[in-house]
Amino acid sequence: MTTTQKLTTTAMQTLVGQLQMVGAKVRLVPIVRLIIGFEKTTKLSVPGTAIRALTLVPAKTVLDGVTLAGFQLRLATAQLPAATIDRLQATADVTSLTVITIHQTVVYHVQWSPLSDEFAANLNQFYTTTADELELATKLRRSYDWPAILRAALIPEHFETMVAALLAAKLPGHYTANDFRTYLRHQIDTMQAVSPATERSSYLLIRQIATDADRPSWESVVYHPNVAEQPLSNLETMPYAQLLALPVWVANGADFWEGLAWLLWKMAFAGVQKGQRLATIRALAD
Repeated sequence: MTTTQKLTTTAMQTLVGQLQMVGAKVRLVPIVRLIIGFEKTTKLSVPGTAIRALTLVPAKTVLDGVTLAGFQLRLATAQLPAATIDRLQATADVTSLTVITIHQTVVYHVQWSPLSDEFAANLNQFYTTTADELELATKLRRSYDWPAILRAALIPEHFETMVAALLAAKLPGHYTANDFRTYLRHQIDTMQAVSPATERSSYLLIRQIATDADRPSWESVVYHPNVAEQPLSNLETMPYAQLLALPVWVANGADFWEGLAWLLWKMAFAGVQKGQRLATIRALAD
């Protein structure tokens, strides 16, 4: 089954333009070979002469290479086997790009959308084709909409990551993993039953803050265009519909699902409105 998303040529040009504004175009002449790594299959080797364009957007350096926030790769299909072309279009699961030049080999690890199923496909990866070229590129997403977040939160890998994060936080009280599973599932179900408001003039930022305690501390901030940030100290002041209208961004360097676990836990524990808080408490007590 094809799980890569195909873009029109115009849409791809727009996406590539955004990548090139923040990334670096790689000089192609020294490249001897490019090795493309995947989540599901073995690596593919592409000759340097087949590369028409390569743009890299670094996120952070790791011990064995660099993590990419995004990339663009344009290839001449005449220099690629049919099996390679088919594979690059089949599934959006590129995990690494290894650039081999005459002088060095550099491994670039591809950062996936946090909403992606680790064993399926990267929701940020797209492709397009022309008569003689195949182009791959990833979107640089800073924020995500609540409906997509809540669906992805129920993927077992993500759900259990949130449970583990809450266990590791050593929250006051004697909560078990099953307690956290119950609270999180109820909170997700509750939010999925509410229609978001149409107002989208701001977004919600979740970020980790410095603390002397032995567990991470988080805060949520509402950002409005051209207005100073407004920390949310009391989520119960905001109705669900209004909260669900805010795209969510977890600050760079912080784990998306750890930050979301904190937010959902705070909402499940305190509620977002008095009536909803009481309904949550009663439901969890039954």
